[in-house]
Amino acid sequence: MKQITSFILFVLGVSFSLGATPYDLVPQEKVTVDFSTQQMPSAYIQQGAFGAYYTRLRYTEEWEALWEVDDDPDVVVRFPDSPVKYIFWRGTGYIPAIVSENNIWTSDQSVENHGASGKFNEGCYEAMSDKQCRYSHIRIIESTPARCVVHWRYALTGVNYHIVNEDAAGWGDWIDEYWTIYPDGVAIRKQMLHTPGGIEMLEIKDGIGIRKPWTDAAHYKKRHSFQETIILNQPGTKPEDNLEMEAIQFADMEGHTASYSWENGMPGAFGQPQFQPIQIVNIKAKYRPFSIFRPDRITFPFNYGGAKEYSAFPCWNHWPVAQVRSDSRDAVAPDKPSHTSLTQEDYNTLKLECVADNTYLVRQMMGMTTEPIESLLPLAQSWNNPPAVQMTSKAYEYKGYDVYQRAYLIRKKTDDNAPVNLTVLASEQSPVHNMAFVIDNMKERNITIKINGKSLHRGKDFETGYIQGLDENKMVLWLPLHSHSTLSININIK
Repeated sequence: MKQITSFILFVLGVSFSLGATPYDLVPQEKVTVDFSTQQMPSAYIQQGAFGAYYTRLRYTEEWEALWEVDDDPDVVVRFPDSPVKYIFWRGTGYIPAIVSENNIWTSDQSVENHGASGKFNEGCYEAMSDKQCRYSHIRIIESTPARCVVHWRYALTGVNYHIVNEDAAGWGDWIDEYWTIYPDGVAIRKQMLHTPGGIEMLEIKDGIGIRKPWTDAAHYKKRHSFQETIILNQPGTKPEDNLEMEAIQFADMEGHTASYSWENGMPGAFGQPQFQPIQIVNIKAKYRPFSIFRPDRITFPFNYGGAKEYSAFPCWNHWPVAQVRSDSRDAVAPDKPSHTSLTQEDYNTLKLECVADNTYLVRQMMGMTTEPIESLLPLAQSWNNPPAVQMTSKAYEYKGYDVYQRAYLIRKKTDDNAPVNLTVLASEQSPVHNMAFVIDNMKERNITIKINGKSLHRGKDFETGYIQGLDENKMVLWLPLHSHSTLSININIK
């Protein structure tokens, strides 16, 4: 582990990790620091059975002493055949992170509202500001061999714990996020924003809205952002220790690619390709994080703040871990955990699904890969342009494809053991790249599966998960297979 010697450290009270403010700093003598004791907790999490697990991910002794929590406040999702893990930890305010084999954390922030003059003037209203997790919390909805679903709920709070856009009834901006994670390591992020009074739209077509450009304080307090690519820097490391200078790659749905470097400063724009639905961050690891968005996604370089004499990348240490009430503090040394932001959404083109009064949805796919960015195109096509399905079983009703679950939805209409027979019309433009089915009103049964007449084996060729509900049960079926041609699927129920 890297050590920094003869470095003048300034401390407040008990620990470097608590986040002292500049005006409280007191010069100390020169010391040698072993940053291995301050690493964010991920290195000791071993590969194992796929699932979501409650646990307590411990940080420094002094930091842990601050937290009035019991044994299982955090959640980890792990995999048997991959070192990658998803971490939902108090030290990030439960902002989810996907972690590489060498413990580089990648995140994508929370929904954020920048506030406005007047009542809501605390700067950034976001999960980052919820240092004590007063509003932010995490829970496991599903954990089966077929998939995990983790629910993260939080408020858009300022550093003084005031919730933005709070109305006379005491309700402000709240978010429900559902992270649906499959055995192939791919997660679907469903962001659901609830905001009193709603958002003024420039246009709405087929339930998809584009927001009215903000021009004054009234609009500004409704200026929500949904996406910000972030790398977390472990103590003892700078952004350059974790990122290649050519830090990001993009691809569109036609396979055009481009990459961008911070070698000569921050890129002015991401002009190519025109749309950037597929993204890889070039961290210094074998497993690199990717994200997939709507086909018409446009993103910009994150161009706020940072001490340029410290790093070519913007870098702040007010988050993660730090408990000081701050929403922006430039890092000038690697003595604390810090973070680096690389991309931000284009506010004027981001599409929101308008699902109810004052409620809006945004979607994203995340994962890690060891392959080139071009290899992600079939996965992106399978999600953004999924193959059509034809149901031939009269005992079942096909309900469509849910992009927020990466799953085909089916409902069983009878109580008998009628088989499921369906055809998946896969093609070059709409391939199968692993697929899931959710069958509602399905009791736990033994099943056998054939695809194009070939029998599948549980564990190797498919997995199932049964979820008991108050009114009815459902079965989740996971099929890890790739195809560009039509599939005939037969599910026999015993």
